[in-house]
Amino acid sequence: MMILTFVFVIFLFHSSQAHIEISDDYAIVHTYPGTYGGSASKKNCTSDNAIIEKLLNGTGYSKFKIPSDSGTDVSVEFWMEAVNNIDEISNDFEMDMYINEMWLDPALNFEHLSPCKENLSLSYQVLDRLWTPNSNFVNSKVAMILESPFPNVFLMLYPNGTVWVNYVRMRWNPDAKEAASVSKQILLPDFNLIGIKYFVKVMPYPAGMWDELHLELQFERRTVWYFMQAYLPTYFTICVSWVSFALGPRAIPARTMLLVNTLLAIIFQFGNIMRLDSCTQTYVV
Repeated sequence: MMILTFVFVIFLFHSSQAHIEISDDYAIVHTYPGTYGGSASKKNCTSDNAIIEKLLNGTGYSKFKIPSDSGTDVSVEFWMEAVNNIDEISNDFEMDMYINEMWLDPALNFEHLSPCKENLSLSYQVLDRLWTPNSNFVNSKVAMILESPFPNVFLMLYPNGTVWVNYVRMRWNPDAKEAASVSKQILLPDFNLIGIKYFVKVMPYPAGMWDELHLELQFERRTVWYFMQAYLPTYFTICVSWVSFALGPRAIPARTMLLVNTLLAIIFQFGNIMRLDSCTQTYVV
């Protein structure tokens, strides 16, 4: 039984010069303040628009400046919605997915501004004004972001400067039970998704050391489907051809008609087998 393994690679720039271990000061903070006071603090709180205006225009913030000179730790989560059109000959397949990115940007800390909300849910236009990781799909041929009716981007900013982005531009999330998971059951006509593996590699590039997030999807071919579609009809056609031996020597028209129909059925079934590509096997490395 053949198992196809597709490798899905994402790389993240970890440091401008070399791979450096990240200190705890810039780690992702996973515990956030629950409230910001009672009714007294609500009267003098700062609105969302005023906070964004203050952070992006009043502090000299630049989207081209890395949050930390020693490197920025980016936590990544991956959710698969659907897998379609697997082609084991060209090693192509289509996937619908959500990708979460989270990192700490000290320049966006707004705890001192007395915000009205625990965190800010912002539109995708604000994302264009923030620093984002230089992440992409290494081995993708085409990548598109859902834009119906507008770009499907989720952006949340926490008071301590943690930025959470749900976006298809790309460290596996250490707090997630499964950093790569399937949001719903994936059903394919001729393959079963039997395993998901994810790991991290540090690879040298001309610009420095980069973190690569590898995701392997293991598919198992459904042999029963091919047996019912290709092999079983062929067996029945061959068995029908044997009926001509049971006919008498005088039943020449019947034997001729039976053999001609059997020959046409075999030719048709051969074309169907070639269309199914049931004999092709490739392994993606």
